Amino acid sequence: MPGIVPHNLSTGTMTPHVQQACRHIVLLLGIFMCGCATGMPAARPLYETSTTVVRLESNERTKVAERASHSHPITLSEDQLTILFTSISGRQKVGLLRSFLGTPGTPRVFEAEEIELLAPALKAALGQARPDEVITFVHERPGRAGRSTITSGVLFAQDEILYITIVNFWHPVTREPADLGATDRLDDVRETTNFVRSHPWISVGEQDFAIFLDDPASQTQTRRGELFGYPERTLGIAYRSFLASNPDRTKRREEVARSAQQEAFGKDAAKVIADLQQRIAELEHSKGFTQSTPRHNQGPSSGILPISAESKQEAPRETDRKLLDVIQRLEQRVEALEKELRRSHPSP
Repeated sequence: MPGIVPHNLSTGTMTPHVQQACRHIVLLLGIFMCGCATGMPAARPLYETSTTVVRLESNERTKVAERASHSHPITLSEDQLTILFTSISGRQKVGLLRSFLGTPGTPRVFEAEEIELLAPALKAALGQARPDEVITFVHERPGRAGRSTITSGVLFAQDEILYITIVNFWHPVTREPADLGATDRLDDVRETTNFVRSHPWISVGEQDFAIFLDDPASQTQTRRGELFGYPERTLGIAYRSFLASNPDRTKRREEVARSAQQEAFGKDAAKVIADLQQRIAELEHSKGFTQSTPRHNQGPSSGILPISAESKQEAPRETDRKLLDVIQRLEQRVEALEKELRRSHPSP
């Protein structure tokens, strides 16, 4: 900021000492503005490594639950938590459609080795949590050039229901606060590993995703799609009945592995494509759509014929590849149209 921050008179730039001070000020300002105020009950750390954090946080601080009192403590074994977390998948949302989400092959939110790290700490957390606390967790996958991807979330029990919210879903962040400068925005400050580790219940970027339990019958909420907001980041799981139906950790992992190897679309491909085409037609004819987005560059429209007759004679893998390509292009068209709708009708 010219006129306020001292400069090196010989070069006209800020000195390294001042640059470092500015970085610290920016980081502290971001934490302060996000509600890290004094007087809140202190977090209770249970497990912390360079990549993984599990803590008990007060309802007052996180404000993630409607009720002030939860059904804690509860007892779940490491095997049971492994079964639960192995059974959760997720992917980026595309439009309001759900018929092609949560199907066999949908990526897992956590890989097996990550669950092995989290399960013991989550077991201890659920066994020690007070009724006025929630469990928060963070796991980081370090990348290159000072970047990582981070998943964070919140866990608590209420009246025989285990609520799991994924707040940040493999979101890219900056690994070192020193990479920030005095001109970085608050959003840049939030998108750092230190911030997410300190505030795992805060969504730090523009992500729109949904998470799924492999057995929808054990989900207590009706899944729905909304153009604005993020209603599908939380699962309410009737965990006792789910675990009674899936008691074997090894078997559950094998089932998930087989599911991942299955073709993602199979016999439902035609319905998936038809649903996407219908959504495209609805958006293109919407009274609120400005038509400012050129159609010829937005991928296939509702009249596309996805698979040629010749493809029926091709190997199944090649046919599935073509189906996937068609569906991805249709998804891109839906996404472009809905972005245009958001621009013309911003949320209040």
